[in-house]
Parts: sequence; structure tokens; C-alpha cells
Amino acid sequence: MKKTDLIGKANISSNVLARMGREELVSLESIGKICTVFECKIDDILEFDSKNEDEQ
Repeated sequence: MKKTDLIGKANISSNVLARMGREELVSLESIGKICTVFECKIDDILEFDSKNEDEQ
């Protein structure tokens, strides 16, 4: 799936995908929309890295 297809199907902005690509904060609502499109769980697309927690 192309990024533009995901943006349309999930009804998210291109900024959301850009922030995800830069490993920046993204709302749970946006992540939920992406999971709905891919019919997956949050942990299928996200990974928690405790090393980065202090940097934010």
C-alpha cells in the first residue's frame, strides 16, 4: 500500500506519517485508525524503546 492510500483509507494527515517516520509523538487516535485499516493490534506497528523516554 502506498502512503497516499493509507492516508486516504485511515483518514489521517500526511503529517502523521511524517511524524511516525521521524519517531515523534503521534496520537493514539491516529494509531488506532491505522490499525483499523490493517486489521492489526497496536503492538504490531509500534515498539516501545525505554532508552528514548528521557530524550523527550
